[in-house]
Amino acid sequence: MGEKQEEKKRRVPRKLIVAGLVVLVLAGGFTAWRLYCRSLVTKQLDAIKAAGYAVTLEELDARHPIPAENAASAYYRAFARLVDPPDEDWDLLPLVGRAELPPLSATMPEEMRKVVEQCVEANREALELMHSASEIRDCRFVMRPLSATDLTRPSQYQPRLRQGTRLLSYEALVYAEQGDGSRAIGSLRSSLAGGRHLAGKTSMTDFALSIGLDTLTLDALERVMSLIPIPENDALEMQGDLVTAEVPEALARMIDSEVCLGAWYTHQPRIVRARDLGGSPSGWQLQDMSGVSDLDLATYLGFLSDALAVAPRPFPERIRAMRELDLVRRFEAVPKMYRLTRGLMPNLAYITEQDGKHVARLRAARAALAVERYRRTRGPLPETLSDLVPDFLDAVPQDPFDGEPLRYKRLDVGYVVYSVGPNEADDGGRTGLEEADDVPFTVAR
Repeated sequence: MGEKQEEKKRRVPRKLIVAGLVVLVLAGGFTAWRLYCRSLVTKQLDAIKAAGYAVTLEELDARHPIPAENAASAYYRAFARLVDPPDEDWDLLPLVGRAELPPLSATMPEEMRKVVEQCVEANREALELMHSASEIRDCRFVMRPLSATDLTRPSQYQPRLRQGTRLLSYEALVYAEQGDGSRAIGSLRSSLAGGRHLAGKTSMTDFALSIGLDTLTLDALERVMSLIPIPENDALEMQGDLVTAEVPEALARMIDSEVCLGAWYTHQPRIVRARDLGGSPSGWQLQDMSGVSDLDLATYLGFLSDALAVAPRPFPERIRAMRELDLVRRFEAVPKMYRLTRGLMPNLAYITEQDGKHVARLRAARAALAVERYRRTRGPLPETLSDLVPDFLDAVPQDPFDGEPLRYKRLDVGYVVYSVGPNEADDGGRTGLEEADDVPFTVAR
């Protein structure tokens, strides 16, 4: 009986030792797993940083210092003087109101013209400041260190900048209908500066707005060129501005801001992540403890790292390479528990195509101005865009979608310069149809 009791006493320590070893193995395995998950994040961040990009908001802020002479100061003074149109004018106002502009080559109806002129006159002081801002090269609207709010939410300056750009378009149309091509182009050159001052800065909202502002300007330029001839020197200067309006690094800088935003979120309280990205604080706590948060961030950074390798490439390689990344299909396979990736990941293939359309229209407008210079000095329209080289263009601009020269077609009245668009099929300059998505710039004169 005594021997059996002694044997039991010896077994108890053995069981404790075995249990302790199991706990140690499990703890070591879990620690190794957590270190492995964290190493995936570190590896992605190190690779992005080695490629020359920022990985924190502080680094991003340092890459966009507030300039000594800042166009934003003039813009803010302009915004303070903007005057909204009276309620009774909204039915007659195009662009901001409910009215639609007439066809390209037609002047505005009398009532519309008067309301537009009144709107321009009421904002004369603001417009002068907008012109002043356009002459300053550097701009940063955020006058303090960047925060996540600057990357995730529209800022107060954005709608006001859009309003000011529309007013400059109004001003250009008024001058065009008065037959003053030089002053009309002057208004549009100031308008184009707004998009340039935003492009390549920080956030996705700035990136999207810069494209939207340029679209407003190019729409007005189409209309001005369809109404009146453009003086030679003004057309030449506008051509130069359109070259400057292309900011090749803008897409990469926008993606980099998304890298910094994702990295920022992983250091935020769980209640903040639950509020912005979904889930519950306790759910985020479990993900943090288990390593899922690191796997989520590593996946997100992997997407963006792949995109950053593609974004600096020239068109059309940029568009094709972004498509080949197949980000949409890869995103669909991301586990639902990866809330950061699912909540923040932008549709970069679509955004890159929109950027391609933007560049295509800028280039088509530049070629159209060369056509205007040609026929101002030589009489008839050119037969092809090659006729413009080298006197009016150094070379025919390249289509961002297929790499071929932009297309050109003479119309019954005027002409169209166009890109084949995302489907890379020549649809004769047609757009807005399911089977046709060319990117045209039309002059109906």
